[in-house]
Amino acid sequence: MYDNSSARKKKGKIYPVERIITRKKQNNDFLYLIKWLGWSLQYCTWEPSSNLPENLLSGYEHPPEPSLSQLEQAARAFSCGISTMLKSKSLRRGHIDINHDCWRYVIRGKGRPSEHRGYQLFDKEDFARLPMLPSDWWYIFNKHGEGQKIDFPIKAKAVVSWSAQKYVFDKEGNVVPAARFPLERISIYIASCPCNQENLFY
Repeated sequence: MYDNSSARKKKGKIYPVERIITRKKQNNDFLYLIKWLGWSLQYCTWEPSSNLPENLLSGYEHPPEPSLSQLEQAARAFSCGISTMLKSKSLRRGHIDINHDCWRYVIRGKGRPSEHRGYQLFDKEDFARLPMLPSDWWYIFNKHGEGQKIDFPIKAKAVVSWSAQKYVFDKEGNVVPAARFPLERISIYIASCPCNQENLFY
């Protein structure tokens, strides 16, 4: 878990950080999207590395182990998302809601580069840091014992989008844009092939 290291938010004030969501390149530095401890997601801000302590920055590259409940939530979302994709007759691409700091922990040192920018390729064994994944997460059977299984590797990358733009009234009664908040998702492509009891592991 993060140690809630403090960071400057603005005007020299110090605020504790809950976690780093993601980062993006700007000139010769990175901007980090910060979830502030005790503040809702709509108050996330982009902060330069100069505003953040070194131990927090190193935690981005070498993320600490999430809590058991966070890993269980990630495993549940991942398994359900994969099952939905396998059940679809046409959909082989999906987005799964997983906190990015948890995802970075799961895949650290795993996978290999994909030819598609930002994506990595993962084999079944690369998800060993989610031990609570059900053993059948990578295939589905119907009541006749026939189904679909993933033809590994999986292609995936973490993406951040933003909640839909809405408008609200301010204290003076003016219509103004409402605050938006980040949505953390994993973009996943899979290939699948038919399977049954005889060819499941081949």
